[in-house]
Amino acid sequence: MVMFGQITIDTEANAGYLRYGSEADVRTRSERIRDDIVIDFTTNDAVLGIELLGFDAEVLDAARAFAAEHALAFPCDLAAAFAAA
Repeated sequence: MVMFGQITIDTEANAGYLRYGSEADVRTRSERIRDDIVIDFTTNDAVLGIELLGFDAEVLDAARAFAAEHALAFPCDLAAAFAAA
């Protein structure tokens, strides 16, 4: 399982970003899998990050499912982290 390295939360934009790659990894393409979830990929098609455009249960469940399908770790309670930010 690939662990995420950094969580960034923007409370004003109601958005968050889970970064899985290192600082040296470069985003080469993005794919919107839903209106509220964008996946960034590296040059070798590894997942670099998951951008969440909202923190409601439906968005979190869909992002969690994507992470599980791709053997990526996902925070247990990201909604609580957003509320605390």
